[in-house]
Amino acid sequence: MNIKAYGAVDRTTQEIILSDNSRLYRINSTQNPLYYRTQTGIYAPINVQEKKVERGNGGDMVLRKASITTVGFKVADDAYKYLGLRPDCMQDGSEQLEFSIQSIEFDGKAQPVDLSRNQAVSPTLTEIGPLVYVQSLRQRTRQLVKVDRRISSFKIVYQINAVGLVAAIRNDIGEIWFYSKATEEFRFRIRPPYLVGMDGEPHRTTDAVKHSIAVNKDGTMLYIKENAIDLSAIEAPYFIDADTVYSSTADGRIRSTQSSPVAQEAWDYTHDATSGDVVSSSGSSAGDATLSYKSMFTFVVYNCRIYRSFFYFSLASLVGRCIAASVSLYGVSSGSTKVGIQKGTQADSLSTADVHAFTGSMWGNTDSWNTSGYNTITLNATGLADADAAIGGNLKMCAREYTYDVLDVLPVAEENNYRNGMYYADQTGTSNDPYMLITLGIAGLKTLNSLTASDIKTINNLAVNYVKSLKGM
Repeated sequence: MNIKAYGAVDRTTQEIILSDNSRLYRINSTQNPLYYRTQTGIYAPINVQEKKVERGNGGDMVLRKASITTVGFKVADDAYKYLGLRPDCMQDGSEQLEFSIQSIEFDGKAQPVDLSRNQAVSPTLTEIGPLVYVQSLRQRTRQLVKVDRRISSFKIVYQINAVGLVAAIRNDIGEIWFYSKATEEFRFRIRPPYLVGMDGEPHRTTDAVKHSIAVNKDGTMLYIKENAIDLSAIEAPYFIDADTVYSSTADGRIRSTQSSPVAQEAWDYTHDATSGDVVSSSGSSAGDATLSYKSMFTFVVYNCRIYRSFFYFSLASLVGRCIAASVSLYGVSSGSTKVGIQKGTQADSLSTADVHAFTGSMWGNTDSWNTSGYNTITLNATGLADADAAIGGNLKMCAREYTYDVLDVLPVAEENNYRNGMYYADQTGTSNDPYMLITLGIAGLKTLNSLTASDIKTINNLAVNYVKSLKGM
């Protein structure tokens, strides 16, 4: 069937009208936009690789209109204030989060801060200086400081100027959130920092970085990142990360790990863990259940790792009954087993405490895993009921490795097995984003002539989701 017309309904939702006048809705994961709102009020598709140079009062600026914000990198030699973030709905400058680097120290020694380089390493990564990088993605701006030698400690001090924004310290999740002073709406959050490998993945050493914030008398803030452990055993190079996230509901994955000399014990601890150790919104592993082992002198240690992925879909713009739905995840890199999906119960801000945040029976699962295209799971009756209940609100979802994690079966102890890679919304571009496809029927319609709503295809020769009302319904 041919597409008759399509258009953006809101930041994440696209309406597709087919030749028979039926309507489908494509909803991309997370509250971050596939479309941004222009000054005229319409929604236009974003381009995460767009880059242009403009001259401003403070010197040349490189602007990336890449995400929910416009990110500016100052080119001038005195560019300590190197990063400014504006919400897409407030591009007039009345709301802006500005970052300056005051100092970088390795092992107590000051490192030169030269922010004049401004070279594009990739479409989304800019080298601001010899040690300072900024990566602009759809879900966040990642500020990176490169550690180019073996060190034992570090301290990085930023100054933050929040224009039209108010900060809230979220001690419960270790984050800093920023809200609009005018509307009290959420704008940005700074997540707990961590070490990042040269491949962009979270470093295998966890809990190595701590952060804090203090308010100056002039209203600006000092944001400080320091090592939480001795780093002398970690081989360089690697990055120290600070994520500024645009949405409180960003898709991502949570890792749980455990070791034990008893294989079943390592598995049980990991499978039933109430807290993970790493949250990431990039990389791969939609579902991963791995058990490996290595000899330690006279005994064997089993190492277990499970990844679970979590997604948010905004159904706020939809009206009607969900009569059909599917979820599509774009596979990459590895596909050794199955993936199942079910209802997620994660918090609006994903954290390691959400590793076990799922409930109810499965909505469906794949039979295999395509590593170079979309893997589509059609929702069963349970999934349709959960999606229908979320119409007008948000639908949360969890994806898990099926054969071992979902069925709770001890894997065979082999390294790097049972892994399924996928792209998240942070992947460059929008063509690989996780998304849902939903068909709507008439709101309030339960049955018609003994047929359930999901079995009704047409009414008076009109596709059912083109009919807006039926006898006052």
